[in-house]
Amino acid sequence: MKAMVPSLLLLPAAVAFVRHHPALPVLRPGTRTSAPLMSAAPAATDTESLGDKIERALVIRFGKDKVQRVVDCFNKSRKGEAFEMQWPDKGLQQASSYMEGLFAEPWHDAADGNMYPWAAKLEQQAGVIASELKAVMAKKGVEKQGTNIWSVAARDDALAYGPDWRTLVLQDRVWDPVNMQLFPKTAAIVQECGIPSCEVFFAKQAPRTGIKPHTDDTNFILTAHLGLDVPEGECRMTVGDETREWRNNKMLIFDTSFVHSTANDSDRPRTVLLMRFFHPEVTADERRALQFIFEVVDNPLLVSDDDPAVANANAAAAAAAAAGKSVPLPVAEAEPLNTEGMTRQERRQLEREQKKKAAKRQG
Repeated sequence: MKAMVPSLLLLPAAVAFVRHHPALPVLRPGTRTSAPLMSAAPAATDTESLGDKIERALVIRFGKDKVQRVVDCFNKSRKGEAFEMQWPDKGLQQASSYMEGLFAEPWHDAADGNMYPWAAKLEQQAGVIASELKAVMAKKGVEKQGTNIWSVAARDDALAYGPDWRTLVLQDRVWDPVNMQLFPKTAAIVQECGIPSCEVFFAKQAPRTGIKPHTDDTNFILTAHLGLDVPEGECRMTVGDETREWRNNKMLIFDTSFVHSTANDSDRPRTVLLMRFFHPEVTADERRALQFIFEVVDNPLLVSDDDPAVANANAAAAAAAAAGKSVPLPVAEAEPLNTEGMTRQERRQLEREQKKKAAKRQG
């Protein structure tokens, strides 16, 4: 499976995994739960593909009317249908993971307190974040405390980003325990500001480098950059048809489903705190549904009808959906993980193996 870095921008990669893994592993053939599913829920069949099982689970867990846009987005991606629009005075938008009905603007107003109330809070704390980053990087041996420190971009479009693009990850769907310990102030500031983030990391662009025009292929995730160490007047970003410059202690918010590129023309690195977050018009149920798709890609057993725990969870979710309520996704009880010295990809693999072990114990 492709490395999910960053994860929620890679719904196309998740769908590719689904296409190439049509069958689900069976835990215990013939085992079924006695708990009934809601009568309106679609029934399982012996020939269901993984994609079909995901779609059925989405409807059961969240209610079709609440997550229809997610289901439509997922199915269009499965079919290879992509969205492309050349907007007048905005630029080219391309997305192979496209959710209908979301307003589309290459640049968003970070000063809009109604839409992005967390932006001003982060700008006020930019000095604290920059100071913590500088202090941590000045420590001897910090590289040995976690191998995520300034990792090379691990993305399908790494050629666009170039070998000099570096990231230091705090959150990639889940918070990184190693780097959170290194940056407790930054982690607390981001968590307390209220941003609906799915990814948070420091991003460093080397001197005299640029990122080629590209799209991140997803319109339901937006990106914010908080300038921390910026050679002002020499660093710029173009999104759609408009170019703007980074400023220290200032926020930029933009939609990377529009074709975008960057340039650092200075003689020193440009460092920002990069946050990816759900588009404000994506509902809470839709966010949980999107997260669920990636949980299943990590562990397909979550939609196995041969696991009574999963079937019972589906029944509970169906009952809650019928009552107009939401229930949290079931989390398998996990053993403590020793992830010291592991890369982020190695930790993610260990977490997947842990989930599979927990699912087998439940069966």
